[in-house]
Amino acid sequence: MPGRVQDNQQVKRRTSERKFTVPVITPRLEELAKCKTVHPRFKADRTTAECFVTEAALRARASPRLKELAQPRPCPAGWEFHRSPYSVVTQAAKNAIASERLLALAKPRPQAREANSKPILFLVTIL
Repeated sequence: MPGRVQDNQQVKRRTSERKFTVPVITPRLEELAKCKTVHPRFKADRTTAECFVTEAALRARASPRLKELAQPRPCPAGWEFHRSPYSVVTQAAKNAIASERLLALAKPRPQAREANSKPILFLVTIL
């Protein structure tokens, strides 16, 4: 029995010495890490711009609803084709002064530092 207690103590000591965190990559992360591949039927450097059109596509007729949807939108009321590209700014808008709050909101947000940004990993602790 004394040997058994000593063995358990040695095992506890060994496991406490070997306590560390191991990063685990899931199959989904491995799939996301792979580069995109070229489609197997992709043909590079075509000699002509010809493409195959099926007989059914050549005989197809558009429905009345599809023709209706294909029409361009009508121009809004009051729209002028030959109007000035410059908008009119009132004198009051030209004389306006921005408040402290508006100036604070107009400042860009500080960018995240490279040192603070860390990759996401799944971690498993082994005892």
